[in-house]
Amino acid sequence: MTRQRRPRPRMKYLQCQRCNRMAIIHRRPGRDRRKGHYKHLWCPTCEKRTKHKEIGEEFDVAAQSMEQGMA
Repeated sequence: MTRQRRPRPRMKYLQCQRCNRMAIIHRRPGRDRRKGHYKHLWCPTCEKRTKHKEIGEEFDVAAQSMEQGMA
């Protein structure tokens, strides 16, 4: 019997709603959340626990930042 491999966690980007600082978390594929999901994390810039909005994966963030730069 062969051993099953566990899926590798994906990097997800979250943005602080107070200072717009980006934070990175790792999620397993089965535990994904939709874009726009809020998570409360410690923000080192604000020095308090704040709401962070889930932006998405790496390629989504790059595309979004390019769109903002063009607008």
